[in-house]
Amino acid sequence: LGANATLTGGGAINFGSTINGAQALTVNTTGLTTFGGAVGNTTALTSLTTDAGGGTSIDGGSVRTTGAQTYGDAIVLSQDTTITGAANTFNATITGPSTKALIVNDSGTTQYKGNVVVGSLTTDAPGQSNFFSGVTVTATGAAVNNLTPLITINDPITGGANVLLKTTNGGQVSIFNFATNPLSIDTTGSVQITGGGTVGGNSSSSALQLVTTPVNLIVTAPSVSVTYTAPVSPATLVFNTSPSVSVSAFLGGSTTSIAQKTNATTATALANVSTVQSSVSAAVAEASKVGFDTDSVAQQINYGFAGNVGVSPAFEHRLLELGISVPEGFGEDEDTPSEPVKPAPKPAPR
Repeated sequence: LGANATLTGGGAINFGSTINGAQALTVNTTGLTTFGGAVGNTTALTSLTTDAGGGTSIDGGSVRTTGAQTYGDAIVLSQDTTITGAANTFNATITGPSTKALIVNDSGTTQYKGNVVVGSLTTDAPGQSNFFSGVTVTATGAAVNNLTPLITINDPITGGANVLLKTTNGGQVSIFNFATNPLSIDTTGSVQITGGGTVGGNSSSSALQLVTTPVNLIVTAPSVSVTYTAPVSPATLVFNTSPSVSVSAFLGGSTTSIAQKTNATTATALANVSTVQSSVSAAVAEASKVGFDTDSVAQQINYGFAGNVGVSPAFEHRLLELGISVPEGFGEDEDTPSEPVKPAPKPAPR
């Protein structure tokens, strides 16, 4: 493009090859607009706009602008596609095959006003992702395991109520954080929270809602308060211990860092195991002296590491996995003898 251009038609408009040039492009048509080649790959456009009529097919794998991209009509992807711009707006749906990925790089706020159904969705860290009320993002890609990234929102999530992030084949939903309204996640794989600060706040009106039970809820942020609400809680709560997440909170002594963690079946440390080792080893030694009752440090460790399972081989195995020695007799009540008491011998006859 050598100048700003507006194309208007009543039928299909097909760009069979690449489009480049530091200019604005507007396409208005009631038919299908097809971008057959990469857009702005060599020289980024300043902006790209399509109107509400018809549809847009992105077949070139990349659309790059220095300013905003505004799509008034529904988008269909045929390839792995990267959208790069500033303050992009998707006014309608985005769909693509389960084998294709959508990457959105936006230094401003990306507006999602329609549902998104693609193989996977990834956003970059700058800016924000604003999902309008009722929007559902569905990742239909295949998952190798529970940690396969299928929805990865690296910037803060804002938006309206009833926003749902969903995977159909397990895998991982990873979010930075979310600022307003409840955010629902539906995956049987894992949920990861990577952002600092408060995630969801401490009220049910601004909380993470788990629609199905994920295998893991993973918190890797250095200082996070997490509240997750009914109907389900994660099978396992995993979080990264760090200077801002106290070991006492990990052991169950505080709810300021991670709320409702005792609702999870298991809580485990994700990193910095040596820090946990030193703290827990001392606690285990102390607990072995005072017995194993509901108020002991050992009970706190039990809740923190393995849920309310008591001192069992599984719990001892978990501690040994972390390199923590278990003293002989750990968890036994001092009032309960470990061996039967032999009766006193009868006095010898006189």
